[in-house]
Amino acid sequence: TQGNDEKGFYWRLRSAEQGNCFSQDVVGDMYLSGVGCEKNEQKAVIWYKKAEKQGNQDAINSLEEMGIEIE
Repeated sequence: TQGNDEKGFYWRLRSAEQGNCFSQDVVGDMYLSGVGCEKNEQKAVIWYKKAEKQGNQDAINSLEEMGIEIE
């Protein structure tokens, strides 16, 4: 349900803000799809890049699929 998605986004975002690269990738996924939050591709890229800098392969794959250059 939407309420559960929003709660999930809230807690995942808190974890991502603390530097958890797995949560950063999931927050990127949530922003990209609009699950639990307003869809926002720019914010998705920001979170994917944070996770990518820590070596998160899922984030790297997502950036490559979006055609974003990996640093």
